[in-house]
Amino acid sequence: MPPPPRTYPALAARLLALPPSCGPARLVAIDGPSGAGKSTFADHLAAVLVGAPVVRSDDFRVP
Repeated sequence: MPPPPRTYPALAARLLALPPSCGPARLVAIDGPSGAGKSTFADHLAAVLVGAPVVRSDDFRVP
């Protein structure tokens, strides 16, 4: 297995090389504890993946 990418462009290239995972789209989930930097990481990755939306869990309504 190759080593994990260390830059956002390298990660983006690796993700784009994978087949779509959710119909015609690729779904990337970022997990971690509160305050770990998930939102910052997602924003940086989305900036490299031009046009990729970021959907935060705060955007989901929990009944």
